[in-house]
Amino acid sequence: MDSYIKGGILLISFINLTTKNLNKKLNILFIASWYPTRDKPFNGDFIQRHAKAVALYCNVTVVHIAPALQKEKFIIEEKQNENIREIRVFHRKINFGVSVTKRLRNYIIKRKAFKMALQMVQKSGNIDLVHLNVLFPSGIFALYMKKKYNIPYIITEHWSKFLPDSENDFTNSELFLIKRIVNNAETVCPVSDNLKNAMLSMGLEATYQIIPNVVNTNLFFLSKDKEKSDKLRFVHVSSMEDGVKNITGILDAVKKAHKLSPDFTLTFVGGDDIEIYRQYADNIGIPDGVLQFTGIVNYEKVAEIIQQKDVFLMFSNYENLPCVISEALVCGLPVIASAVGGTPEMIDETNGCLVKKQDVDELAERIVKIIKFYSFFDRESIVKKAKLKYSYEVVGKQYYNLYRKILSGNKK
Repeated sequence: MDSYIKGGILLISFINLTTKNLNKKLNILFIASWYPTRDKPFNGDFIQRHAKAVALYCNVTVVHIAPALQKEKFIIEEKQNENIREIRVFHRKINFGVSVTKRLRNYIIKRKAFKMALQMVQKSGNIDLVHLNVLFPSGIFALYMKKKYNIPYIITEHWSKFLPDSENDFTNSELFLIKRIVNNAETVCPVSDNLKNAMLSMGLEATYQIIPNVVNTNLFFLSKDKEKSDKLRFVHVSSMEDGVKNITGILDAVKKAHKLSPDFTLTFVGGDDIEIYRQYADNIGIPDGVLQFTGIVNYEKVAEIIQQKDVFLMFSNYENLPCVISEALVCGLPVIASAVGGTPEMIDETNGCLVKKQDVDELAERIVKIIKFYSFFDRESIVKKAKLKYSYEVVGKQYYNLYRKILSGNKK
């Protein structure tokens, strides 16, 4: 009888311990190759949003190491940003020396900067798992954590440089290091299936799981008090870099479409040098009042502008998985976009349409067609479908489940 009692006590103790471990919040260290700073507030802001999504379920600390033009060898910034802890270490940029020497010096100073950040992280408790964001160059730190402390890591990859249409100019030594970082990861999470296939084509073999970018649905949502207009309002949001976003192609299509159906406007949001596009629009004869250029605005203003528009327009030469498309969708906007990168994974006949890249005539035709058939789109249905894919809760939970699976020893 005593043996049965002892066995029961041991079983209850095991169940209680297991439950306690399952309920314990994981400590996740985000290592980010890109991340917003004071000088570059939009650099890797999608990584910051991923961190906030994960922090709904885990304790998250983000470490970002970056060069800066400064007298001090190191400057450390630490802050609590809503539900995530951010540690940024800026190191003095090294611009002297021959190429090999300069790379070595930069590596040494980056390593020192990371160790300073790591000491701050370790004072707060153990790290359960490292979440590397953009594998190069900060993957060396994730690799270091695994080799020295036996802490596993996953990779979330956003970089369009892996895509075949981009200028892929990795050196042989960089490719060697990239392969080593990928091979040692527990799982690689590209934000699109298209990016996964591009990475596989480069020989980056790994266990892959697609997890998309996230949208702050408290900021981007279907507006109930949109201003009325007798014209359909298109909007484009980007860096306005013509080689990637093909702004001149959009303007050419707008001219063609306006001759057939003048009842629309287009607002361009973003970009430093917008005067060249204003001049281009004048040169090709787009009438006054059709276009508006806002220049760079903050993230909150982007949300406000999108909510007041009707259709999102993008005509890129290449893309990965554009955050602005998912942001437009959760605001209920149907999307016209070129069928490049991961955009075909985001758009179907229920929420927009795709066009061939650089096909100005087809884009003009689609603009005219969507003006005619706009009422057929169910904006609330577009929002519902997008939130089920891109919300903080959905994406954060996917990462949480992946962390638990890896830490339990089941990587499949």
